[in-house]
Amino acid sequence: MQSVDPLYLGLKLYEWLTLGGVIIGPIVAVAITLIVEGRRQSNDRQANIARTLIGTRHVPADPLYNGAINLIPVEFNKNARVMQAWREYMRLVRQQPTEANAAVHDEDVKAKQSTLIYEILVTLGYTLSESDLRTTAYLSQASVNRELIFLRAWDSWPRIAAALEGQVIAATEGLNPQGPTNTPDPFLSGPASPST
Repeated sequence: MQSVDPLYLGLKLYEWLTLGGVIIGPIVAVAITLIVEGRRQSNDRQANIARTLIGTRHVPADPLYNGAINLIPVEFNKNARVMQAWREYMRLVRQQPTEANAAVHDEDVKAKQSTLIYEILVTLGYTLSESDLRTTAYLSQASVNRELIFLRAWDSWPRIAAALEGQVIAATEGLNPQGPTNTPDPFLSGPASPST
């Protein structure tokens, strides 16, 4: 006796399964690809933040360091330990220490910074210890010297501007023995209006 496969809307069961596989298979494959790619991109962004923080941790004035610190709530917002370490670090760096407690405050900031970076590294699966973070960073003396020169140069700009302004005033008074006039500076007043 021959068995007859039942029909469902004119198709046998194996035909329905094949049709379902043809339709659902690509959709599932695309969904899995998007999920895996999203996780990979998120991991890459988190790893980039970790590398930036490690590379610039002894130069907190570096714009890359500041950018990485500001991106932590975006990239690690689902990680309670990282966010707690970030909040503690931010609370401490916002405090203005007195001269008496500046050294203690600086050490506390470094400790919170190390904890924050350590929690990020743990999240990413790295095995660097928190004490290594505090003791193994390298910053060349040439980099320190360059930063000091840069800061001194920025500090000198107001003095240079004042000296130049004084020279302009002296030159203007020297050209006009009656003293300074109220005529507008042609360089500051903009283009002359056409005469009518």
